[in-house]
Amino acid sequence: MPSPATPKQARALRTREKILLAAEELLADRLFEDLSIDEIVAAASCSVGSFYHLFGEKNGLLSDLYTRHSQDVERRLTRIMQSDSGRSVVSQRISKLSRELVRYHRQRRGLLRALVLRSHTHPATVAAQRPQDMNTVIARLAKWLAGNEDKRSQQSAAEAILIMLATIRECILYPETTAQALRISDRRLQKMLEQMCSDYLGGPVKNATARRKKAHAR
Repeated sequence: MPSPATPKQARALRTREKILLAAEELLADRLFEDLSIDEIVAAASCSVGSFYHLFGEKNGLLSDLYTRHSQDVERRLTRIMQSDSGRSVVSQRISKLSRELVRYHRQRRGLLRALVLRSHTHPATVAAQRPQDMNTVIARLAKWLAGNEDKRSQQSAAEAILIMLATIRECILYPETTAQALRISDRRLQKMLEQMCSDYLGGPVKNATARRKKAHAR
């Protein structure tokens, strides 16, 4: 049984939580690269010294922020799948997933952009710190999206999800690229994702359903 935290340790934990919460709130409409440590500690009502003691540097926040992000993804994933009665059709699940992905990336744009950049500049560090395997998340989503059809359909669903994520990354996380010229609204992006995913999954899912019905008819 772990020993209870000392008053000093408890204060440090509270300060860490305040800093992380302040950073998340600032990242709601700011980019990580544009934030200064002074802004973060001012929002957290703590000292610069405390920040450096707990995180060492600004990038030191990213490991803890990634952990919180992964926990949030898990909660949202569970909520999406639990809210489905099991009677919804593929098109309804596609619409629900598209809406949630666009909303989440818009809400967490600053944080997600920083994490993507970190994964490119420090891939080994990110891989070592990753508390949750993203492949597992995608596999669970793919199984739900395909309606528990056969492995081929689940593989197609996983591929469709990866395409959706790549498109969202370009349109929301990095709109200064080609997406900026198109000025795609979130509503339009959601519809684009729904159509793209429906087209991609149409053949594999329909074929799997037909095979299942044929097998049941025998």
